[in-house]
Amino acid sequence: MSNWELRGRFASTVRNWMEDGLFWLKASPNPLNKLDSSNVERFYETGSDLIETIVGAIERKQHVALAGPRGCGKSYCVGQAANIAQQRGLIPPSGIIKIQGNKELPRDYLIEDDLALEVRSGVVLPKPKYAPLFSRARRDPGTGRPIVINGRVEIEGDGANGLMKPGQTLVLFLDEVNRFSDGVLDSLLLLLEEGEAIMGGDTYQLPVVVLMTMNPPGYDSSARNLSPPLSARIGRQYRLLSPQLDVLTDTIAPSAIARATTTKPVSAEPVSEVPDGEAAVGEVAASDAAATQLGPVRTPNVLPPSPRTLRRAAAATLCCWGNPATEKPSFEYLSEDMRRLLSGLARSDPALEAAMTTLSDLCHYGPDARALIDWIKAASVVARNEAMALWQRSIQVQGRHFIDSAITVISHKVQDSFSSASQPGNTRRKEEAIHVIVRTLMHGSPEIDALLRRRLDDDELLLPAAKTIWTGGRAGQLRQEMIDHKVVEDAAVEQWCAFIQSLPDLATKPDIRSSIEKDLDDKRILEPLDSQTKAFSSKNHKEFTTWLAGQRFTAIPQAQRRALLAALKEVAQRPAYDRTLGDYFDRLRCVQDKVWPNGEALMALISEASELARRRQPFQTVAECIDLFWVRAEHYGTNVVNDIKRRLDELNLHHTTRTSVDMVIYAAASTIAEHPARGRNTRAALRALTHK
Repeated sequence: MSNWELRGRFASTVRNWMEDGLFWLKASPNPLNKLDSSNVERFYETGSDLIETIVGAIERKQHVALAGPRGCGKSYCVGQAANIAQQRGLIPPSGIIKIQGNKELPRDYLIEDDLALEVRSGVVLPKPKYAPLFSRARRDPGTGRPIVINGRVEIEGDGANGLMKPGQTLVLFLDEVNRFSDGVLDSLLLLLEEGEAIMGGDTYQLPVVVLMTMNPPGYDSSARNLSPPLSARIGRQYRLLSPQLDVLTDTIAPSAIARATTTKPVSAEPVSEVPDGEAAVGEVAASDAAATQLGPVRTPNVLPPSPRTLRRAAAATLCCWGNPATEKPSFEYLSEDMRRLLSGLARSDPALEAAMTTLSDLCHYGPDARALIDWIKAASVVARNEAMALWQRSIQVQGRHFIDSAITVISHKVQDSFSSASQPGNTRRKEEAIHVIVRTLMHGSPEIDALLRRRLDDDELLLPAAKTIWTGGRAGQLRQEMIDHKVVEDAAVEQWCAFIQSLPDLATKPDIRSSIEKDLDDKRILEPLDSQTKAFSSKNHKEFTTWLAGQRFTAIPQAQRRALLAALKEVAQRPAYDRTLGDYFDRLRCVQDKVWPNGEALMALISEASELARRRQPFQTVAECIDLFWVRAEHYGTNVVNDIKRRLDELNLHHTTRTSVDMVIYAAASTIAEHPARGRNTRAALRALTHK
């Protein structure tokens, strides 16, 4: 790198630091007690973070409800959380009781035993049908009543004497809880409040955590509000967003593609009915004509759509929510990023904008995530039929196949705001709008592709890196690993592909580990903790490095490969942090002994800020991070700030850090130490500086 390039990079870095600091100093800090919707985490997204949160609630015996539109992943998150909790020993085997919401269930369905009839040797005999809440309870052989020891019902499990272990709990999963009758919901009140249930007039103590899912009240005619007494007894309630574009393409679509593109040999015998959309493409038998002329056949090999086609299809389902410019209430269930994307797509094409506006007028809600799953299957069937008609051995699902199957899959999945019986013309308008949206998205344009494009879908970028890892490696393999490890941002994908391709060269260096760390540092995958220590800039980068260290790299000679993998494993042991306030204070804790060996006040400050971070308070900007830092520092007085500044100066720490957060904190601390009004609180001093 030339001197001019170094000077330019240095000037750019300093300018960014100064802009961040100036922005913060001029900003009016938000008081912690001021109402501000931007500081409230109103909605959550389906994913590992929410699943782990539910697992934590199970561990603490808290009842949880998830509310969100159809297909947003409510049942998936609850089911995954229950399975993880069971694997960790929090729930006994067979300790998950799932019941689907149904208003026809009797009021005592959950807590009272019933009788069922069965036929044995031609004789109809009664048999007990245990209440779901007591289905895992041990029963007295004589009376059939649950056995109670020390005031609690004995639950079967994998502990001593075949009982549930201490600390374990049952999970009652009520799917679509606001579809149950009032009687069933009323029977939950005592269970949620006291962990008790009444059966046959007797009260039993039950170790049960109730997990619930529900559509938003008013979402459809059967989704209603829970009663205030019931809502008050729910420990936590989370509102979920409809899945974003990346979730649709990276998480939801792959399972549908795997099922829809499976091929199997089939008989040529005529079939009486055609399998529905749930059947795999390969299970559809050949037509009678083909059977007569060709004899036994094999269904064509149906290849999955390209990443670009899949992304266009997913975007089309989102566009069927309508035009965000109309500001209808249902857009609250789309993230801010998705609303911006839909607005950009609408502006990219006048016909697309008109069609989206029409759907906004005619529909309350757009299609859910299941629409993309069913659409992939239907498009695969269309592609299969085309291949059979043309006598092709294989065919890839393409945009035209999605266009041909769009109306039959999507039209009935949007929630109409009109009566189709009294206004059939609106149904026609809705279907025409859907067709325009799908055709426009699938044909594409430079403007549309620019909005949907991402580097993760660029096979030309991924293929050389994939071949470095595996002999005959494919871009799709590396893409899926990056998705699994959440390395999906454009810059991160480019950095990792470049790093992977450099590994054969790095394996020849005398000090492989130092060379790897320098390369990762140049790509900003590693960041400095202090003058001595570096850490991964995120836990996703750390986990991806760990995964790389477990690969074979068969293209690299064995002797070099062994040393390379050992070096990668050593690098993967480095810590990781995120650029949030809580993690920033974790960095301060790492240099605690150097900065302030006996500073009880600093430790209290760090602990307090870390606790706020653990509560998952979101920090959107550097200014917000610094603002909260100084709000907390006020409690300890400016002497604390002066000491921090002096110790940092002694260590020369501010010259070794890169982040804007470090530089702004250092600059603010220095200014406060020099300001005449040092006896006042920190915020007053900073506000005074704003006008100089």
